[in-house]
Amino acid sequence: MAVEQQTSDRTRGYSLHLDLTEPRLIALGELDVAAVPDIADALAMVDEKSARLHVDLSGVTFCDTSALQPFVEAARRRVERGQSPIAIESTSAAVDRLLEILQVDGHPLLDVEAWDRVETPRPTQILDHRDERPV
Repeated sequence: MAVEQQTSDRTRGYSLHLDLTEPRLIALGELDVAAVPDIADALAMVDEKSARLHVDLSGVTFCDTSALQPFVEAARRRVERGQSPIAIESTSAAVDRLLEILQVDGHPLLDVEAWDRVETPRPTQILDHRDERPV
């Protein structure tokens, strides 16, 4: 019997389905900064599993870099613990395009080293550090 954890946020347009027996994470909809805590929580639930984590992103219609960050952090934790890597089994055109832009060529296995080579985006405006207002 599969143990499933489901996280959904219809107001933000995404859902996550986690099968803990395989383990497998299926993401649907728009993954952005709003989805990050739920993605991180789902990935943390499988931290102790030594089996390869399978990820299906074929139902993702939008994905930004903030939504990829929890996957990279989880992949890094798994490497440090000597666990099997994260296997991205299928992706959507939106995810493929983002990985292409970032030059993270490592899927189907998430390539943490490639992620580390991605340049940090420059700020679009300078903020005053005292009160975070634009200068």
